[in-house]
Amino acid sequence: MFFRPTPGCCVPRAEETINPLVFDFTKSDPPRLAAVIAQCVVALVAIVGGADMFVEALTAVARDAGVEPLVLALVIAPFATELPEKINSVFWARDGKDALALGNITGAMVFQSTIPLAFGLAFTEWHLNDYSILTSVLALAGGALAIFELQIRKRFLGRAVIAWAVLYASFVVYVVGTA
Repeated sequence: MFFRPTPGCCVPRAEETINPLVFDFTKSDPPRLAAVIAQCVVALVAIVGGADMFVEALTAVARDAGVEPLVLALVIAPFATELPEKINSVFWARDGKDALALGNITGAMVFQSTIPLAFGLAFTEWHLNDYSILTSVLALAGGALAIFELQIRKRFLGRAVIAWAVLYASFVVYVVGTA
């Protein structure tokens, strides 16, 4: 009944080894708290600055194209925000770091569906139009499909991914058709 370690059990797995901090010039183990805080602050400033630049550029492109910024944001923003996360996960999965890959995708989805959403709900005006209502309906349909797939099938099959792509494409078709 006692736990008996198997040979090699105490060797770090691939997903347990990560690169050291960029700001940890001593490469000591563990890194100094000042290096951790400095890297977090610089990363946060870069994220906020990049997001501001993205919003300004998106607004300018929408104005030049004669399209509502909301529409352009709903079509382009998912690629700009989530695609880098997915690429990181693909690289990690390829390297055998499955736990990091899954944690990255899950963490990104949880963050995107909570923190920015809470700020958006609290600090923006509510002017719902056809685009925002359709987007909400499609998002709820995609979420319902995800719940169904996980509760009934216990995994995501290719047809679910195709269904999500169809939901996204239907919004793009609607936007192009009404523009």
